[in-house]
Amino acid sequence: MSSNQDEDVASWPVTVEKHFIHLLHEERKKRLKGLTVDKNAWDAIEDEFFIKFGKRYTREKLKAKYNRLRKIYREFAKLVAHTGMCWDPEADKVHASEEVWESYLKVCMIL
Repeated sequence: MSSNQDEDVASWPVTVEKHFIHLLHEERKKRLKGLTVDKNAWDAIEDEFFIKFGKRYTREKLKAKYNRLRKIYREFAKLVAHTGMCWDPEADKVHASEEVWESYLKVCMIL
């Protein structure tokens, strides 16, 4: 694991990360077009974080986290789109047969 990821985990507890995702979702519903977050939205998110957690997250840190979450989401979406994969939200797990996992891992190794 890189030091950037270590810092990310250390400074983004699960509750903070979930709140960030919630704020992004709310901003998206209000005014965002596409995947771009404008300056006003970043300012609003930054202020909301300070109000809720009493800690300043800079716009750069918020943007970096946003980009890391997008990358994770894209990987997850590819995983569950693979034939035979099934996401169980209650168990918080992806289920598949051994054969499906083997097939998926072979495809991943080739890419």
